[in-house]
Amino acid sequence: MTALGLGPFLTFDLLPGAPRAPLREVVARVAAGVGGVVDTSPLYGSAEVSLGAIMSEMPEARDIFVANKIWSTGDYLGDTSHATASLDQSKLRMWRPVIGLMQCHSMTNAGVVLPLMQAWKSEGQIGHVGVTHHESSYQAELTGFIERGGMSCRPAIRSSTARQRTGCCPPPPTGASGSSSTCRWQRRG
Repeated sequence: MTALGLGPFLTFDLLPGAPRAPLREVVARVAAGVGGVVDTSPLYGSAEVSLGAIMSEMPEARDIFVANKIWSTGDYLGDTSHATASLDQSKLRMWRPVIGLMQCHSMTNAGVVLPLMQAWKSEGQIGHVGVTHHESSYQAELTGFIERGGMSCRPAIRSSTARQRTGCCPPPPTGASGSSSTCRWQRRG
């Protein structure tokens, strides 16, 4: 799998009828790369819809690895029906019967969402289970998930202390800023 992938946040969040030709070129380049990957989310506005529609029109995009997220917090804390509806909606939007990697995008509700995602994996609805989070207060839980053999795609960790604790994210180059579109994929366990 490639170290870098496509993060469609904002760029693919277009209004209906907006020109999408430049986006098709971007997806074509990802598809032409070896092991192309896209990392999207239902929280990215219409990005899932735009990306799914474009990929469905391109036979060469069938092999792109799709990573997605479940965000089930707030009023939906502890509510598995919201997470299930999110998975179903994402599969429809992405035109895929199976999502390559589904990530719990908030450790706040991980105790409810992770067992559900393990069941989806057993059922063949997703290929891999992952977690991602941006707050260092959840670093211990995230590290524990990785140590138990989970797959994780995390935004670049800006805190050098958090990077040292996990031992898996090298410091960014001098002057570089972290971005959720440049994830470091890893498999442990």
